[in-house]
Amino acid sequence: MLTLKPLFVVCFFIALLHVFYSQNVKAQHSGMDLTQAQLLHIADKIYQNETGAKPENLIVWNNGESFVSAGIGHFIWFADGHQSRFTETFPDFIEYLIEQKVEVPYWMLFNRHCPWSSKKSFAEAKAKETQQWRDLQALLLSTFEFQISFIHLRMQAALPKILDTIDSEQQKALVAKEFADLSQTELGLYTLIDYINFKGEGVSQSERYQNQGWGLLQVLLGIDTADEANIHIAFSESCKRVLSNRVRNSPQRDIEKNWLLGWHKRCATYSKF
Repeated sequence: MLTLKPLFVVCFFIALLHVFYSQNVKAQHSGMDLTQAQLLHIADKIYQNETGAKPENLIVWNNGESFVSAGIGHFIWFADGHQSRFTETFPDFIEYLIEQKVEVPYWMLFNRHCPWSSKKSFAEAKAKETQQWRDLQALLLSTFEFQISFIHLRMQAALPKILDTIDSEQQKALVAKEFADLSQTELGLYTLIDYINFKGEGVSQSERYQNQGWGLLQVLLGIDTADEANIHIAFSESCKRVLSNRVRNSPQRDIEKNWLLGWHKRCATYSKF
């Protein structure tokens, strides 16, 4: 089985908001120190969730989707000219690697688009193990530590984006509190990191079915206050409701309903390791 390379000890600095009943919302940063073992545990969980911990699943074109998913976080990658409601993340990952002075395949420096425009062309490249396929596979197998760092950075930037979309001061305070409560435990940090990577922040207007989203914002707003005695269970149950609602609203319901059981199993990992 593929294992992750050792990572340096990383401190997660989580943005916590103190909401005052005025026109301004001020943010402060605090965080929880993660040991190397804890960080690796979170990375391994994401790798398991997205790929089944199988290296051959690091690059896939899923049924019912129109794009490649690549890496331990299954970053979305579009062909040139492709339009989608979903947020593309793989080109941003390549930019991150370049910023970190990581060598990337030469052809990626000049063209950040996915080289395969259809599931058929993707399958043919995989079967033939073309040069681009081998380049991508080698890059993903050698950059696990950068992939988890990239996913972590997205989580760090999420809370201000989420709060900027909320008009109600009361809801802002509630969401900030729930985010802060989750950030106090390793399980909660795993939950935040994984769900944002899994279904996004919930702020994109294009990521909606019938004007209803399914990202972190929607899950936090959907938490039942009666369950808040255990924020982990409350988040897990809200997550299941939000994703079930997504499937009900989906224009391709027959396809997405086949994913729901797996999604609910993933949500169950947010209540306990």
